Amino acid sequence: MTASTLPAEPMSQPQLPEQVVAVVAELLARRLADHGTGHCLRVDSVRRGDAGRLVAALRNLLPAGSTDVHVLADHVEQADGGPTIPAERAIELRNRKQRRLVLMVPVGSGSAASSLDNSFARVDVSTLLTEAGEELLGQLSGTEVVDGVRRVARELGRSRPVEAWARYLAAVVSSPTWETAGRALWTVGLIPDLGGADLVGRLPHNVACVRAISRPSRAVASVGDRLTAAELQEGKVRDRITRYLSRPDVDLSDAAAWAAPLAAPLPEPLGELSFEHWPLVEPRTVDLGSVRLDPFLKDDGTLRPGTRLHQEGAGELPYVETGEGSPGTVALTWRTDPAKTDAVDRWLLEALPPEDLREPDTEPLAKQTVKGDKRRGTVRLDLAEEDLTDGALLVVRLTALGTDGQPVLLLGGDQAVDESQQFAVRWESDPIDPSHRRASSRSLAQARLEAGLEGQDDHREDAPHWAGGAFSLRLGGRRTVQLALSPAVTDLQRRSLAERGRVMAWEADGRLGEVLDSEDFTPVNGILPPTFAERRRHLFDRLAARRPRDVVETLAWDDELRQEVAAYCQSYRRALDATTDPDIRSGLLALDTVRLSVDTVGHPPIAATLVLPLHPMRLAWAAEFDATLTRWARELADVGRSAARRRQSVDARLVRRVAPANLPFAVRGVDGLPFVYVREATLGTGVYLHTEEAEPGAAVQAVFEVLGLDRRDVPADLPPSVVAERVAAYRAVNPGQDALRLLAYNAGSGELLARALAESSVLSASGGDDEPAAAPARLELTAYSRRPSFTDPVPALTDLQRAVASQEVEGVRSHLTPPLGVSVRDHERLATDVGAAHLGVVADLAVTELRPGDGAGVEASASFRNLLTTAQTRRANGEPVWRTAPALRARNREGAPTPSRPTVRTRPHSAPPSTGVMGRRC
Repeated sequence: MTASTLPAEPMSQPQLPEQVVAVVAELLARRLADHGTGHCLRVDSVRRGDAGRLVAALRNLLPAGSTDVHVLADHVEQADGGPTIPAERAIELRNRKQRRLVLMVPVGSGSAASSLDNSFARVDVSTLLTEAGEELLGQLSGTEVVDGVRRVARELGRSRPVEAWARYLAAVVSSPTWETAGRALWTVGLIPDLGGADLVGRLPHNVACVRAISRPSRAVASVGDRLTAAELQEGKVRDRITRYLSRPDVDLSDAAAWAAPLAAPLPEPLGELSFEHWPLVEPRTVDLGSVRLDPFLKDDGTLRPGTRLHQEGAGELPYVETGEGSPGTVALTWRTDPAKTDAVDRWLLEALPPEDLREPDTEPLAKQTVKGDKRRGTVRLDLAEEDLTDGALLVVRLTALGTDGQPVLLLGGDQAVDESQQFAVRWESDPIDPSHRRASSRSLAQARLEAGLEGQDDHREDAPHWAGGAFSLRLGGRRTVQLALSPAVTDLQRRSLAERGRVMAWEADGRLGEVLDSEDFTPVNGILPPTFAERRRHLFDRLAARRPRDVVETLAWDDELRQEVAAYCQSYRRALDATTDPDIRSGLLALDTVRLSVDTVGHPPIAATLVLPLHPMRLAWAAEFDATLTRWARELADVGRSAARRRQSVDARLVRRVAPANLPFAVRGVDGLPFVYVREATLGTGVYLHTEEAEPGAAVQAVFEVLGLDRRDVPADLPPSVVAERVAAYRAVNPGQDALRLLAYNAGSGELLARALAESSVLSASGGDDEPAAAPARLELTAYSRRPSFTDPVPALTDLQRAVASQEVEGVRSHLTPPLGVSVRDHERLATDVGAAHLGVVADLAVTELRPGDGAGVEASASFRNLLTTAQTRRANGEPVWRTAPALRARNREGAPTPSRPTVRTRPHSAPPSTGVMGRRC
């Protein structure tokens, strides 16, 4: 038989199907819907043959004259005066901003597109094809084949080629029958199966056969060896399959190529070889009386050791935690009769829903095999959140396999199968390392919003749990939210509630390196106006009654509690306005603050003040913040199930930056000294430093340490991406440097710089999966500090240094030239050091003085439902001084009296000392 006698292989498909083009065009139209004139979007990596069709389809969907849609030409001669335009014309349209602009950038047009990087939003066609697959799958809803197609997706896994998957879905959508679903399997690299709905049960075998044939354990394996590994019975059908696969024109490594012709009968003597005809091995009976899995729970309802499961209490359902990049594991043991037997070649462990929650053809979510002489095994659960859409309850099924890899039968004729007790799966979007107390979110409201952005609409909260300063609860039954709070601050809040608000403030003296306990804080009592004191007592009693969710960061807010907090805050305002007693006013201004003094070796003590979340202004802020984000999370359900569309509705990165900054802008501590807002510790607890503090970054890190906060749990006050982008831009403009020298002034713990360097990939090794990576360029960092620690001056940078040193790279490394060199020096050496640096990261150069406002500033208002209280900075006329004042007017309060406001005056350190201006930053 010659190659010409075989049917033509339908493999050459240079263009996308019309259904896919139409869906991609619709997706692009949606992306443009929320943008106005002047918005520019480029679609990268489009096949040139598809680019023109996409242009035509998108133009038909958009209003006439609203958008310019074109294809980028590789060179000027390729421009056709119609949809295809040169880069110069694209730049002209971009700069005019008369209409929206969509530019298709074909594969290989990188040189022509290099001048179009600025001002264009970018989306790769692979992203659009992924979203198109979701849309096409949704169009199959209600058809008889939808569950089978989903099973195909699960068998192929998340790494399936997005274009091939979109082609397959387009074929099935055009004719949603079992014949089409089976005949088109070759497009995703499977063997066509024309056996109707029964093909679903054969999908695991189909995948296994393709893997054994196209990706054998030995690249030089013969066709016969590959079919043996595929577990096919000897016989005439296998002989015909062997003859076909042994043809010289059949490329066994290309599954789609050799599987495509099997969708139709082949010329004799090959005949019909679609997968329903493949002779799979039948099960056999072995000398085994019974198989029984040991239960997870003891008779008293407690968890047996060694299962790797968790349990919140005796009798509670055990659970396993898994998430993106952090697979969960379940360990099992079992018994057989007889206890020792060689009748089983291997044991198959499969994780799948319980019997009453699954269909007969439900496929497992995870698999693992162990040798036949073992009686213990572990299942690794590497799941995506969408794998749990049908429920988060699982069991593990144990199956005995024979030497042919097929299930065997017991002596009584039953299958050698048993199932474990049920356990729950808790999927985490940001898995929490159980060996560290790490935060998965800054607040419960933000966790609800992030869950909604990822497609979760069930926001029920249960299983609240405290472990020291760590609070966790279950969100929607599947997601664990953990807040990493300070144990000391948490206990202080509870002590304040227990005192029914009689304690106005707290104070403590600590030492760097020692964590303060709640008992180390001394209460400061005072006199409060009677009306306000009664309102405070009533509110604190209500909060105390909500235990275990009595701490402000963990409150379950409702409308009644929000109204109570609003009334409390108004009462506080009236008390401040009405009092004439200076002692009472001082007490009100220091309300719910904590004076901290932290001793350090070789440096003056650090003077700081904390403003607790119980402060009236911060309580009111927390109520509005929770209400706004929770409402957004609910409204996301109306956007649709697509996570991509939901993420277009809310910018989660900006939401993470919303904090009660400058609430209040400055405080007067219980000792009468002024303190200015610096940053948040945990969301709701503000850190304020004395105006004479030389290095706020190091001082704040010391405060975190005495409060028992892990620096990794505290978000950076500036997004690391801001610094990372500048580092990446410098490297792009100055390529080919063997080493990068960086100078850092007042870097604090180095957390911002360490995260920025990690994001910029400046220290990341690059290379293939199977070979050592090329070593990154060396980085030499010199940090200058006014408060250098004698033990670990920049801990975040030293952690990064150890991580970089552990990378496996090509060549030989020397300890004399580490990939990341870090040195710390006193700040005075900055003026005398002569070593040059490529980049500098500088903070806190100015000195600061706190003064009453002189009324010269511009009145500013809070924004975003009064959740953002910005601080405006202006340069004073005729002198190197800057004045900073906060926004003190709330929205919708026109005509309210403007209170006197504090102003921070800053000037460079080079200013003459005779000016009397002192302090911190500009």
